[in-house]
Amino acid sequence: MKITIMSDSHEHWDNLRAAIAIANKQGCEVLLFAGDLMAPGNGLAALKTFDGPVHMVFWNNDGDIYKLTHNSQWTNIDIHGDIYEDTIDGLKVMMNHYPQIVNWAAKSGDYDLCIYGHDHSYHYSTIDNTQLLNPWSILGDKEAAWFVIYNTQSKEVERIIL
Repeated sequence: MKITIMSDSHEHWDNLRAAIAIANKQGCEVLLFAGDLMAPGNGLAALKTFDGPVHMVFWNNDGDIYKLTHNSQWTNIDIHGDIYEDTIDGLKVMMNHYPQIVNWAAKSGDYDLCIYGHDHSYHYSTIDNTQLLNPWSILGDKEAAWFVIYNTQSKEVERIIL
């Protein structure tokens, strides 16, 4: 199964929409968003265009959290608060916006894949048997915007540059 992992759009809606279009075209079945969407209406409208379920966490730049969490029109979007935990295609996944929290989770050995955002830098490493991943940022503030497609079977990461 292919899942797409994104973070830190910071209201760059054209980049977010372009990334989602690519993820849909590539056949991704789940979208994980590691926080900092910002303005809820435009951001959620963009995320809604993904062809499958969207799971997201929020944190320090998510605008109006009340509007993020109290809008029933976003039927394919689940907002999990600070931490997302689930099993996807047999892999135990944890996601939080902050690298420190996700590093602790990865070191616990309880997860196969731990995801974070926040610092707008790409990171991919393995701690024991846990993969630790920051997909970069959709806003593209330091370099071009990008996101990743993760293959749950091969456990390979493909960076997609916009």
